Amino acid sequence: MNPDLKRELDLKFNFCTDERAVEVEAFLMLQRAAWATSDEPSRLIRAHGITPHQFNVLKILQVCGGEGVSCSGISDRMITRDSDVTRLLDKLVRDGYAKRQRSSEDRRIVLASLTEKGQELIDKMHGPLIALHHECFEVLGKSGCEQLIALLNKLCGMENDESDAGSLHNLAQSAVKAPSPRE
Repeated sequence: MNPDLKRELDLKFNFCTDERAVEVEAFLMLQRAAWATSDEPSRLIRAHGITPHQFNVLKILQVCGGEGVSCSGISDRMITRDSDVTRLLDKLVRDGYAKRQRSSEDRRIVLASLTEKGQELIDKMHGPLIALHHECFEVLGKSGCEQLIALLNKLCGMENDESDAGSLHNLAQSAVKAPSPRE
């Protein structure tokens, strides 16, 4: 463990025994890494007039395709849980990035889908976001990124959970696909 960090931990977390210090260091480094890797992408997204949570919803709508997805389906796929998906969707619908329609199979269900304007916004941010992600993670290389993914899946309890891990994999795959061609 870094001696300066250990000293800082000892001062701030006097409850921390030597055997637990590495776990506290891992937690703090994970928090620092989360901030360091999300700060610039968040700024880029906000510069386009939406929040990172709204962008997450748009990407979910993109992955789900034209048939649409319910609020609970969006909530299940969110990277970070937001208790008010309805409010996020309201803003996206208001701004023309998403639309709602009743399910043809069950009129009680309302499905959300991406509009052309929403797809255009995603397309506009695609290249710059991919460049930021590359800049953040190029230091690890492909093998290091794969190891990190495996460790984080294990930490989140998703190493054997195909639903969450699969959803994130699909979202990641859609993120690197080239923007849709315009006719």
